[in-house]
Amino acid sequence: MEPDWGDVRARLMAMPMRKLRPIGRRWFAGMLGGSTAKGKYVGTMVDQMRYWWRSCADRGGRERVSNVLKTIAEAEREG
Repeated sequence: MEPDWGDVRARLMAMPMRKLRPIGRRWFAGMLGGSTAKGKYVGTMVDQMRYWWRSCADRGGRERVSNVLKTIAEAEREG
């Protein structure tokens, strides 16, 4: 089942940038460009995960999204 992208966006927006940046570096590499505004940073992450989920399912996109969501959950648990 496809993730609730609104929920993913809300969870990411609730996190401080010091937790978002390592996730961005690990999973999104150069895709985030020079985004400095949190909203743009989170928006790019969510848009990319949606793309992977919908357009790259046959190439491991859904597995990658699942791994990113696990990383987000781990960062949330760390407080």
